[in-house]
Amino acid sequence: MLERGEWQIISLRWVSFEIHHLKFCEIVKGFGNGEHAKLLHVVCEEVPQVTESVGKEVGPYGWLLSVGRKFGFVVHSVGQRVVEMSKTTLSQSEYKWIGAQKSKADAKRFADEADIPIKDILNLKNWNTFLSPLVLGNLPKES
Repeated sequence: MLERGEWQIISLRWVSFEIHHLKFCEIVKGFGNGEHAKLLHVVCEEVPQVTESVGKEVGPYGWLLSVGRKFGFVVHSVGQRVVEMSKTTLSQSEYKWIGAQKSKADAKRFADEADIPIKDILNLKNWNTFLSPLVLGNLPKES
């Protein structure tokens, strides 16, 4: 676990098997009691590769997403294709970084989830991104 300012970060990089991700999430649950001074930031990468479906997330990962904030967790779910992410992952993620999309299906799902016009997402270039929810100063700028 790393300490950075007011954060504690628990990170699991590239998990090749779903079982390891689930065990990681189960272990992480043990760190949260809701009474520690710092938020516990949990980074789960390549989430679509280690979740069972695009529907409701269950098990320890689903618990971290839906209940974990009451116990001091902030979950950062990272994946490349939004159409492969579960409904729970998207609905329980307050902020979404949206970059250029190669697929119209991904752009449409992001547009629906983040309430950003699909044309704006399809027009993103290179490293331009949206951060949803949109806040002042958060509109993409041309490079």
